[in-house]
Amino acid sequence: MPRFPQIWLASLLALSACGPRIVSEEAVSGGDPLASPADPQAAVREAARGYADALAARDGSAAALWVAPETFDLYEDLRTAALTATPAELEARDLLTTIMVLELRARMNPAALAELDGRRLFEQAIDAGFVSEDLGELDLDEVWIDESGTRAEIRQDGQAVLLLRAAADPPAAAEATGGDAPAWRVDLPGLIERVTPDFDALARERIDAQGRLETALRFVEFRLGESVDRAILDTPIDPAG
Repeated sequence: MPRFPQIWLASLLALSACGPRIVSEEAVSGGDPLASPADPQAAVREAARGYADALAARDGSAAALWVAPETFDLYEDLRTAALTATPAELEARDLLTTIMVLELRARMNPAALAELDGRRLFEQAIDAGFVSEDLGELDLDEVWIDESGTRAEIRQDGQAVLLLRAAADPPAAAEATGGDAPAWRVDLPGLIERVTPDFDALARERIDAQGRLETALRFVEFRLGESVDRAILDTPIDPAG
């Protein structure tokens, strides 16, 4: 399962020694991280910390409560592509998506993958430790909220490391889940959409020289720290052989 986009971006930036800057509309600073959730800043921090804690605990069901529902649509799309996408279809996708699809193929048995849906894939990836990003030292001092009060960023060194979105209807969400629902959720699809153009631009030279699939394969090997069976360019395989 792919780690989350900021880690892919970090890997690419480590190779390219440069990267995009993300400009937010309005900065909101100060405030008590332990203040009431009615305070937007505190609610954003609570969501970011809840998500980070769930990753650290490898608790997929807990992490699922802290992400936007569209996250599961994203993972369902990745799952379907990992099972069915042809080389031509992958070549036509953006590099970041292609990398994530190939890593799914490299890590997971196709029979097991076929039995999941997007939410269960998300949860299983975290339970299994596929998502090894360490957010334990996440700095929550830089909280940015846009003028509409519905979008937020956790930033470090001027770059967004997490995007968050206000829940459209927290009372309804709480009723649907049978308990308290977060006022803010981590927006992983939004983060992917944000970084994808810069990711492709920074890798353009590699893509032009090797093609998108070959470039994606090199990144998967870089991420896993080992050679990967080239058969994953054509079809999902059983990584256990």
